[in-house]
Amino acid sequence: AVVSTQSRSRYFFLFYLRDLEQHSQSIAQADLVLTSAGINDLRHGKADPITLHNHLAAFTGRFKSHFIFDSVSPVAMRADRFNGLNTDISKLNELMLEFSLRSRNFKLFDNLNFGLSHLARDGLHLNDSGKSSLSQCWVMCILIYLGIRKGSLPLRHGFRRIVDKYNFLRPG
Repeated sequence: AVVSTQSRSRYFFLFYLRDLEQHSQSIAQADLVLTSAGINDLRHGKADPITLHNHLAAFTGRFKSHFIFDSVSPVAMRADRFNGLNTDISKLNELMLEFSLRSRNFKLFDNLNFGLSHLARDGLHLNDSGKSSLSQCWVMCILIYLGIRKGSLPLRHGFRRIVDKYNFLRPG
């Protein structure tokens, strides 16, 4: 896992959901935790979308820190011949969005500039262009969180129906 902390700015970067627990102390001291889960959390039956969702929901509820979660990007067909992994990715993203709408300290965003051309040859992981695109999106999300940039966290068009349904069902 790639983990870095900066004590002065109190941001914490976490790149695998399985690493959450071992960094609890640092997370508790952070104002903002940037979380990116992905292929390695879902591959080879290591965890299913519901288990990951439940783990993250229970974990984040223990903290006052704010969490921003990067939705999981789809993989290329050559890496997922039967589309099972992409089905799990879609389900996890939808569960995380619904959790984001209910949570006081957890928000999901999408890298709207992502495309299959951002994937490495393996069809799973990001290439340099994909990493650059994701980094730019992270910077924008941090600026929105800090109030330096106006707007809401980016979400793909397909998620708007979930947001609209949630807002319709929400009292008040």
